[in-house]
Amino acid sequence: MPKTVIVCGKLFDGLSDTVSGPTELLIEDDVIAEVSASVGRPSDAKVLDLSDRTVCPGFIDTHVHLCVDGLNLARQTLQCSPAKALAGLYYAQQYMRYGFTTLRDMGQRYGARTAPNRRSSHDQRDRGSRRHARHVSVPVPHGTVQGG
Repeated sequence: MPKTVIVCGKLFDGLSDTVSGPTELLIEDDVIAEVSASVGRPSDAKVLDLSDRTVCPGFIDTHVHLCVDGLNLARQTLQCSPAKALAGLYYAQQYMRYGFTTLRDMGQRYGARTAPNRRSSHDQRDRGSRRHARHVSVPVPHGTVQGG
């Protein structure tokens, strides 16, 4: 079981409006196991020194279109649904690289939905960001986005 200790100069935990620090995080199997001023450091743990940084939890993007490539719409309309779903998975992984761990996919008008991607994140085939497909109408200033 891989273990990592992250030494944070400061930590914004999202629960308080202030930062704390210095703080250490113990990560076991990609899950935060402990947060405290000093965690018990297992002898086999990798230590990541971010003592000159502020660490914060993953961000949430509440409006994404994972299966829509805005730069290649003409080509994308000819793609099959599995190809669009795989593209959506790729884009979700890219969001993770930028710190977004939760995405709310607004879907697209035609073609693939992201339900296959959402299912894969829950059954551990993709240990990535949490994705939520839209299912309800969302009020917006100039109308309503209809759920799928």
